[in-house]
Amino acid sequence: MAIAAVRSHVIAGEFGLFNGDEPKRPGQWPRIGGRFGDSWAARITAYPLNGAELQASHARAHSPEHRAGAGTDQDKWSVSARWSGGLGGHQVYGMLEWARTSEADGFFVLHSILAEGAWSAGRHRLQYRFERTERPEEERISDFRSRRPHLENSILGVSRWTVHTLGYEVDVARVGSLNARPLVEVSYGVMRKVGGGLFDVGALYGQDHFWSVSLGVRLAAGVPLHRMGRYGSVEDIEMSLHHHGGGME
Repeated sequence: MAIAAVRSHVIAGEFGLFNGDEPKRPGQWPRIGGRFGDSWAARITAYPLNGAELQASHARAHSPEHRAGAGTDQDKWSVSARWSGGLGGHQVYGMLEWARTSEADGFFVLHSILAEGAWSAGRHRLQYRFERTERPEEERISDFRSRRPHLENSILGVSRWTVHTLGYEVDVARVGSLNARPLVEVSYGVMRKVGGGLFDVGALYGQDHFWSVSLGVRLAAGVPLHRMGRYGSVEDIEMSLHHHGGGME
């Protein structure tokens, strides 16, 4: 991957070149020769207020599902808004994101919406997440393993997953820069078929809804790290906003 970025105090732009192939097995190297630079991504991020962020991005991935490069291309769009800061004496965070993937020149179009928020009071933090995602249901060679690599486009239809997640965590221990926060999350999800297709949700997954409970502990030490997907000058501006009260997460 090769990335270039430019920024001012309130706006940043990024452009990246990469190879679109995915490995067929763990430990396999990417096909640098012949594939590097066949895919690209661009993003513009604005910081209108302390703690606020707006971003829009577009990417074109060449043949991501066929290593040799004979598969269909994907066009991806993403738009999001997020804010983190103090409200009524409490730390509050919220984000809204919309994404769209088009494959095979629009023959398959998949959408995704994510909305999440958190409210903190002292050591306690409540959080909620809403996700609605359309995903391709591909030809399978077992219950959950898809055929790789694709010899042709083998999408059998599209399913829509809607998931509500409610979470709670509490700061129970702080020793210097080390802190521990146990957490619990409860999720409820529903799966539905979108449009036509050759698959059945109930037959494939056994039912059309699910419950999930997750238990864990967050451990943190040292200085906060930058967010995933942020590099170079874009990382610098976000760290600067954080130190001036922007509260980026």
